[in-house]
Amino acid sequence: MGRKRNCIPRNFFTFHAESNVSECKICKLTLSGNFVCNLKRHLEKVHKGEYETLAENKKTEVPEKKKKFSGVMGQDDVKNACIDMVTAAKLPFAVLDSKGFKALTAHIFSGLDMPTVTSRNIMSLVEEKYSQIKCDMVKTFKNRILCLKMDMATRCNRGILGVNVQFIDTCAICVQTLGLIELKKSHTSQNLCTEIQSILHDFGIAKQQIYSITTDNGRNMIKTVELLNVCEDEDDDEQESAEDLDEEELHKNFKIHSIKSMKCAAHTLQLAVKDFLQRLESVELIDKARRIVKLLRTPAYRYLITEELLPQPVLDVATRWNSTYKMLNKLQQFEDFCERRLKSSLKLTAAEWSDLKRLVNTLEPAYLATMKLQSTQLFMGDFYKLWLELKLTVAAASTSESQALSQCIRDREESLLGCDAIVCSIYLDPRIRRVLLQNPISLMLARAQLKQLFLQLFNLKEPTIAIAQPCSSSSSAITSFGTSQNSNTCSLLNEFLQTIEVTSEDETEDGERADLIKKGYAEIDDYAPKPICLTSNIMEYWEEHRYRFPNLYQLAKVVHSVPATQVSVERSFSALKMMLTDQRCNLADESLSKLLFVKLNNTY
Repeated sequence: MGRKRNCIPRNFFTFHAESNVSECKICKLTLSGNFVCNLKRHLEKVHKGEYETLAENKKTEVPEKKKKFSGVMGQDDVKNACIDMVTAAKLPFAVLDSKGFKALTAHIFSGLDMPTVTSRNIMSLVEEKYSQIKCDMVKTFKNRILCLKMDMATRCNRGILGVNVQFIDTCAICVQTLGLIELKKSHTSQNLCTEIQSILHDFGIAKQQIYSITTDNGRNMIKTVELLNVCEDEDDDEQESAEDLDEEELHKNFKIHSIKSMKCAAHTLQLAVKDFLQRLESVELIDKARRIVKLLRTPAYRYLITEELLPQPVLDVATRWNSTYKMLNKLQQFEDFCERRLKSSLKLTAAEWSDLKRLVNTLEPAYLATMKLQSTQLFMGDFYKLWLELKLTVAAASTSESQALSQCIRDREESLLGCDAIVCSIYLDPRIRRVLLQNPISLMLARAQLKQLFLQLFNLKEPTIAIAQPCSSSSSAITSFGTSQNSNTCSLLNEFLQTIEVTSEDETEDGERADLIKKGYAEIDDYAPKPICLTSNIMEYWEEHRYRFPNLYQLAKVVHSVPATQVSVERSFSALKMMLTDQRCNLADESLSKLLFVKLNNTY
């Protein structure tokens, strides 16, 4: 390797190869050749100041020092980070093949002695993570009563069915995604029922474990829940014996389980507000306000709005009333601006501004309730308390608009509050339990439904008991007639009996089982708590009383976990929208499903 050339003097000269002379850029003097010594001598003699300044700057430039460092990292950490890039961060697979990614990870892969992660093998890592998460979820769901919620969406001409499962762990609601499945057939209730059954079977969830399913008010969704119950009835009929049963046996075989159908509270409230806006005949006023907002969002008015330090107006989505509320609410801030800047033909009259303000004030309680309904930690008792507060707040207003909205809410709430799970949650919520005391029929219904749920829980967790005992080969079995049987016969009979497993109802455990059931029933009938503060956390209350009311504690964990809305499924669809972009619309169905599953359930 040759000596590093000193190029500083040459920066001051232009070399002309044809005439073999160097011309000084400062004084235009020409020197023969391109020898550094001659050039440097000229600079030190004639241009000493400029030359020393440049030379000093060159000396202060310190080359970048490369550092060697060490850290603790395993192969799983690297794999999880790469999976996170294509799932949570939603980066395209091509990033793993980029020059920058390879430069950052080359030493990591070689140091850990692991194969390089590329776009060609990343899906194998995602599938491995998918299987691991799924296995953990199956263990979590075993012998647990669960609540489902489902919804459908369309993205890039693909119909997607989203299914979430919800339950309470200690004091918190846990939500996990069973899948976002592309529907290949029409969205009929029969096809949806088949898909739900397939998903449940895939996760080892029996229909006896499903307490409720929350859907929107679509007829196909409601019919799907009905079909799931019908399918279960048919399964039970196939298992029934043709023999005559006495009263006790009929009680034992009586079907105590049916899936509750819960309507989405947010969707029900949206329908109620939609009814209100149609009855109020305020469509013309809203359309006029929308035209004004569109005008204010043009460049000419946007500059004037910024100059007057006003917020930018918001345009609504016509099919979403809450966005319409936001538009109208913000438009109120532009009343003075519109009076000064808009043409008279576009202005709202004083009466119209007054109507707009009354409309906004009327919709405000419903809008605030909608925001609260989107909470992840919304227990069923909290939902009912929120719904009562909404009704009372709207009814307390003296305007005709508020009374009309109140009537629309009452008309729609019958289908919403008709779910038996709501009555059960009120019974087990000391904050609002007094509501049931005014209606003895509802009180009796709540107790009956809770007893059914108790039997469902009891049968789900009741282990099977083998009654056969091993028989010694050296001793002979004595029949009821006193004759001895040889050891070979005894062994064969013993093996036959050991293949039969019976539940506690079939043998001597009948008395113990009956006592446990009576104890659970008595706990339900005798429950009469003192009212507690409305702001108390209901599950913290039950955690404090879990040893005093052990059976009610288990029931409370089920009924208060019933989802009041489908919000978590809609959030899953938001993830789908960011994952299935126009640039990634060719993702295979299975790959898309697994990527979304890992993204929505992965906690590393």
